[in-house]
Amino acid sequence: MKQQGFTLPEVMMAIAIFAIGILGASALQFSTLQVNRKAEVLKEMTNLAVAELELKRQYYRDYVYSSSDGQTCDSYEADISGNNASDSAVSQTANQYISGCSVAVQPCTYASGEFSCGVDTPTPVAHLVSVTVTADTQQPLVLSTLVRSRLSGMRLDGSSQ
Repeated sequence: MKQQGFTLPEVMMAIAIFAIGILGASALQFSTLQVNRKAEVLKEMTNLAVAELELKRQYYRDYVYSSSDGQTCDSYEADISGNNASDSAVSQTANQYISGCSVAVQPCTYASGEFSCGVDTPTPVAHLVSVTVTADTQQPLVLSTLVRSRLSGMRLDGSSQ
């Protein structure tokens, strides 16, 4: 007499293998979701920092100011207060991730082919602008740029006009 079908140990083994496969796939899906969230937060942090650097680049290009440290980012403040939300670099969903944004500005002089930046710089020709964006789940992101003032009278090669 020939039997058809599977025995109980064969069925149990097939269920166990299937369960292990499902657990592996769900763990992979969970880790993918975590990585995607971190990437989204980093993207929003970068967008905010770039937007703030561009605002400061325009501002410090036309004016010469002394140093400042710890200013709150203008675009971040406009977004969280609801003012000027259409011009803001950060969407409302990003604010749930971003916990702070600050700007540090140091005036710089140019001598011997180098820029020298510091707090007590007399007659600056440029500004070093650094934007620090923090989020609860990420390391702080710091972006910096050197902005040459139009009022400095200095050419791009460092010579005077």
